[in-house]
Amino acid sequence: GKVSRDGKRSWIATANVLDVWKIDSTHRRVPKPMGSHQFGKEVERVMDVIIRDVCEIVTSENRTCLCVATQLGLKTSNLSIFDPEVGRILKSVQVPYVVGCIERVSDLKGNFGALLHPVLQFFVGE
Repeated sequence: GKVSRDGKRSWIATANVLDVWKIDSTHRRVPKPMGSHQFGKEVERVMDVIIRDVCEIVTSENRTCLCVATQLGLKTSNLSIFDPEVGRILKSVQVPYVVGCIERVSDLKGNFGALLHPVLQFFVGE
């Protein structure tokens, strides 16, 4: 699990479930559940879906969301954008290889979609 950059939310991934909590700014109260998602509900065998990595991103609409890499079986992964405010997946794309970790990559001009595989360019809207 991790805490967001602004310290307002925290998340933990267990197997195929992502839970997000809102943290009280005074740190005097127990964190409140904010959103949860079980990845792979549509897959016949839910146990074949594993969350590999989660990172915080800011979308083009200026929403703070979580990018989640899930492994599907042995050879494929999904990258999904989860919005904890509404508790749902905004966008998801399947990639033909296993994604082990997520990092934001950009060129010298700050264009972060230009260096990506065409499948991932679709994911970021390029």
